[in-house]
Amino acid sequence: MEKTVYSLCFMCSVRCPIQVTVKDGQVTFIEGNPKVAGIEGSLCPRGSAGISLLYDSQRLQSPLIRTGERGQVGAQLDGEFGVAMKPGTKPGEALRQKLYEEALGRIKETDLSVPYRHRGFFWYGRTEKGQQYPISCRKKGSLEAPEEVVLDLNEIAKTEKYVGRGAFEPSDDGRLLAYTIDTTGFRLYTLFVKDLGTGKLLPDRVEKVNSLAWAVDGKTLFYVVEDAAKRPYRLYRHAVGTTGPDTLVYEEKDERFTLRVARSRDDRWVLVGSDSHTQNEWRLLPAAKPEEALRVVAPREKDHEYEVEAAGDLLYIRTNDLCRDFRVVTAPASSPGKASWKELVPCRAGVMATGLDAFRAHLVVSERVDAVSRFSVLDLATGAMRRVEVPEPISTVFPEANREYDAKAWRFTYQSFTTAPTVYACDLATRELTVLKKTEVPGGYDPSRYRSERLWATAADGTRVPVSVVSRTDVPRDGTAPLYLTGYGSYGAPGIAYWNPALPSLLDRGVVYAMAHVRGGGDLGKKWHDAGRMLSKKNTFTDFVACAEALVAAKVAAKEKIAIQGGSAGGLLIGAVLNLKPELFRAAILHVPFVDVINTMLDETLPLTVGEFEEWGNPKNRDEYLYMRSYSPYENLKPGAYPSILVKTSFNDSQVMYWEPAKWVAKLRTLKTGPTPLLLKTNMAGGHGGSSGRYDRLKETAFDQAFVLSELGVPELPAAIPVPSRPVHTYSIVARDPATGQLGVAVQSHWFSVGALVPWAEAGVGAVATQSFVDASYGPLGLSLLKAGRSAPDALKGLLVADAGREVRQVAMIDAAGRVAAHTGASCVEAAGHHVGKDYSVQANMMRNATVWPAMAKAFEESKGDLAERMLAALDAAEAAGGDIRGKQSAALVVVGGASTGRPWQDRVFDLRVEDSPAPLPELRRLVTLARAYNLMNEGDLAVEKKDDAGALRAYSAAQAIVPGNAEMTYWTAVSLVGMGRVEEALPLFRKTFAIDPSWAEMTPRLPKAGLLPDDPALIARIVAEAPKGR
Repeated sequence: MEKTVYSLCFMCSVRCPIQVTVKDGQVTFIEGNPKVAGIEGSLCPRGSAGISLLYDSQRLQSPLIRTGERGQVGAQLDGEFGVAMKPGTKPGEALRQKLYEEALGRIKETDLSVPYRHRGFFWYGRTEKGQQYPISCRKKGSLEAPEEVVLDLNEIAKTEKYVGRGAFEPSDDGRLLAYTIDTTGFRLYTLFVKDLGTGKLLPDRVEKVNSLAWAVDGKTLFYVVEDAAKRPYRLYRHAVGTTGPDTLVYEEKDERFTLRVARSRDDRWVLVGSDSHTQNEWRLLPAAKPEEALRVVAPREKDHEYEVEAAGDLLYIRTNDLCRDFRVVTAPASSPGKASWKELVPCRAGVMATGLDAFRAHLVVSERVDAVSRFSVLDLATGAMRRVEVPEPISTVFPEANREYDAKAWRFTYQSFTTAPTVYACDLATRELTVLKKTEVPGGYDPSRYRSERLWATAADGTRVPVSVVSRTDVPRDGTAPLYLTGYGSYGAPGIAYWNPALPSLLDRGVVYAMAHVRGGGDLGKKWHDAGRMLSKKNTFTDFVACAEALVAAKVAAKEKIAIQGGSAGGLLIGAVLNLKPELFRAAILHVPFVDVINTMLDETLPLTVGEFEEWGNPKNRDEYLYMRSYSPYENLKPGAYPSILVKTSFNDSQVMYWEPAKWVAKLRTLKTGPTPLLLKTNMAGGHGGSSGRYDRLKETAFDQAFVLSELGVPELPAAIPVPSRPVHTYSIVARDPATGQLGVAVQSHWFSVGALVPWAEAGVGAVATQSFVDASYGPLGLSLLKAGRSAPDALKGLLVADAGREVRQVAMIDAAGRVAAHTGASCVEAAGHHVGKDYSVQANMMRNATVWPAMAKAFEESKGDLAERMLAALDAAEAAGGDIRGKQSAALVVVGGASTGRPWQDRVFDLRVEDSPAPLPELRRLVTLARAYNLMNEGDLAVEKKDDAGALRAYSAAQAIVPGNAEMTYWTAVSLVGMGRVEEALPLFRKTFAIDPSWAEMTPRLPKAGLLPDDPALIARIVAEAPKGR
C-alpha cells in the first residue's frame, strides 16, 4: 500500500516542507512539497539523502553512542561528544579558557579597517568589543563626513545563530546596496536590496544567489543562482522594484562548470565566467547596455584555463594556453578571440602568474614562486616590469580593495606566521611602499621571539617538498620539541603563511608549528597540482609522511610528539596518512573531513561531486574507482592502534555532509585498539568553516589547541619556554629629564659587567632596566613595544603575562612621555623593592636593608644638574644606605636623546660601563666626566667640518677646561686657534701637549694634507719647534 505524507525535513535547521512517499511502511521517495511556493518539488542534496540515511546497506555499521530518541539525528550528534569522552581525555576546561583568553588578548577588539574610495564614498568596516561581526560603513566625499552604517551583521545575529555575508555591491549612484546573507551555514545566500537613503529593505529578494553585479543605470541587477546540487548555473537580469519573472540571460548546462558574474574595475563591463577545474570560458557585455547579448571572449577548450581583467577597450588575459603556469596576453574588447591575442608577459620558468589587477597606467601581476606569494608591477607605457620586495620570505600577500581604475597606488595586505596583517599602498610608478595600517597586537606580543624558515623534505620518488616551520627562537633543535604539522594539498590551493592570534599560545609552550606544502596544492605551480590529483593523488599523502619524518630527522621535532591537522580535503589527507602510518603520529585533528570518497563521488546529487570528477576522478570508471578505493580513508580503515583523534564536523556543512565524518568515526570505533580517545564533535550551528562569529571561532581554536597540548603531554600551565636567567642582583634607576626629554638608566651591582644585561634605552622611545634573575629579552622587547606605541605600564604588563618566571624578575620601564612602570617579583631576594616617582623609578634587590631605594628616590628628586648627574647621585645614595649586601663590582650608565635623529650613533649621550672594579661608582663618575669632555670634542670636530673655527674653539676650550691635563683636548684647542689666525695663543698649548707626549709633534706635519692646518711649511716648522729638545 502506498501513501503520501507531508512533513518537514529535519536534515538541517531550515526545516523545508517535504512530500514523502511511503510504501508498505517504508519511505520510497522524498521531494520538496510541490504545493509550497518557492519549494515546488525541489529539495537540497541533504534532504534527498534522507532515504540513504535510513536504508542504505552501507550506512553506519556501528551506530554512534545514542543520546536522544531514535530519528533525532541532531540531538544524537550534539550529545555524542560528551558521552564519548572518557575520564581524563577531555581537554581541560581551564586550559581551553586560558588559551581563549590568550588569543583574545592579542586582538584589538574595537578596530577599524583601512577605508577605500569607490564612486565618491569611503567604505570601511569596523568592529566593536563584544560584537561577533563587523559593521560595514561609509562616508561621503571625505573621511571627515558623518558615518553611515550600511549593514550591521550583529543586528541579524540577534535572531540567528549563524550569519555569513556573501556579495556586497553598491549601485553606481550609491543609492542602493545589493548584498547576500546566509543564516544556515549551508551557504544558502539570499539576495537583499537596501535603500541606503532610507535604510529600508526593498521587496526584491532572491534565494540561492551566488554572485551579482550592477549595470550602470543603478536599476538593473545581474545575479547567478544555484541548482539543487548548489552549482551556480543560471544568470538572470533583474529590474529593481519589479516583481515579475526575471530574464534568464545565460544557463551553464555542463554540470562540470559553475557560473559567476562581476563588474570590471573601470565600470565599463559586466563579466561572466564559466569555470571547471580544468577549463574556463568568459563572456562580457557593456555595463551601460544591460540588455545587450553576451559576447564570448574565447570558447572553452580542454585543459585551457584563462581569466579576464577588462580595462577600457582592452582585455588583459591570464592564460595557460602555452605553459601550465600562465602568461599574460591582451586583446581588444571588440574582438577578444584568440586570434587577436598579443603577448604582454611571457611564460617564466618557476613563476606562476596567479592574478591580475589592471589600472589605467599599470598592471599588477600577482605571482607565486617556491610556495611564496609576491607581485610585480608592469608600466603599460614603457613595458618595464619590476618586482616589489616584501620584508619576509615566508609570508603572504593578498590584494586589498582596489576599486578605482585611476588609482596611483595598489593596496595589499602583507602577513606571515609571526607578523600580523599590515596594509600597504604601493606607488605604482615608484614602487615605494607606504604603511596604511599595521594590525595592533596587544598583550606584549613581539615577533622577534619567533623564527620562520623554509625546510625541505625528500619524498620517496626523490621530489623535494617544501615545509614552512615556525617556532620560538629559543626552542632547541635537539629532537625534543613537540610538533603540530598541518597540510592540505588539493585543488591547486597553496599553503598560506597567515597570521593567527592563537598560534603564539602553542609556540610559547614550546610547540613547533609546520605547514607541509605537499603535491596537489599549487605551491610550486600547476605541475605541482597535477602531481597530486587524479591518478597521482597518493603523492599528497606520501609527501606529508615524508615531511613529518624529515622534521624528526632534522631534530626539529620529537618522533613521539607529533600532532597533525587538516580540514576538508586536508581532512582526507589526515585520514589517509593515519591509515598509511598511524604509528608515526601521537594525535590528529580532522576538520569537516572528506573521508568517504567513493560514496560521495558516486552521488551526483551532492554539491561539488560532478565538477570534482576533474580533481579526484569518477568512480564509475573502473581504473579511477580502483585507484580512489586504494586510498579512501573510510574503505582503508583497519584493525589496530590509532593515535588520539578529534574529528570536528558541522551539521549544516554544504561541502562535506556531516554523515561522512560520523560514519568514519563509527567504523573506526569498531576497529581501533588501545586506550587513545576517538572524539566526534559536531557544531550544530556551523558551516564548512565552523562558526561564523569571531569570538566563537577563537573558542573553537582554543578547543583544538587544548586537545593537542593535552595529547602531546605539554604541561597545562601557561608557561613560556624558559629563558636562561642570570642572577644580576643590583640597584638601578630609569629616568627621564622633562626639560630635555633625555632618557636614561644607571646601575651598580656585585656582578661582572652589569652594563651588558641590565640597561636598555632608545632615543625618543624609552628606557628599561631588567635585573634580579635577568631575562635580558625584557630590554629589546620592551623597547619594541614602546616604539609600537604602547605605554610603559601596558608594555610591562604584556611582557609579564607571557613570562612564567615573572616572580623572580625585577623590571622598570619608562616611555618617552614619562609614563613609568615597575615590577618586583614576590620571589626576588630580600631586601627588594621599588619606588615609582614622577619621571623615574628606582629599584633594588638583594640589598643590605630596605632603605636603599627610598634613599635613591630622595637623592634623585633633590639633586641638581643634568639627567646623568642626578642618576649618579641616586647610585651614590644607594651605596651610602648600604647597597648590595655582597659588595660592588661593576656599574653602567646609558643616556639617550629625547628624540631620535635617525642616527643611533648620535642619539647616545652617554653609554659607559665599568666592567670590573673595586670602586665602580667613582670610576663611573670619572668616565662620565671624561665623556662630557669628549662630547664637547665631538662638537668641535663637527664645527671643523663646517669650517666653523670659532665654534670649534669654543667646544675644544670647554673640553680642555673639564680635563685640563688631557693632551687631546689641549692639542685640538691649539689647532682651532691656528685656524683662526691666533698662532701666538696656540703655541703655548702646542708646547704643553708636546711635553705630555712628543708623538703629537710627530703627527702635526700630516694635518695640512687633511685640511686641518694651513699648508704652510714655515708655520708647521714653527709649531713643531715647540716640542722639547732631546738631550
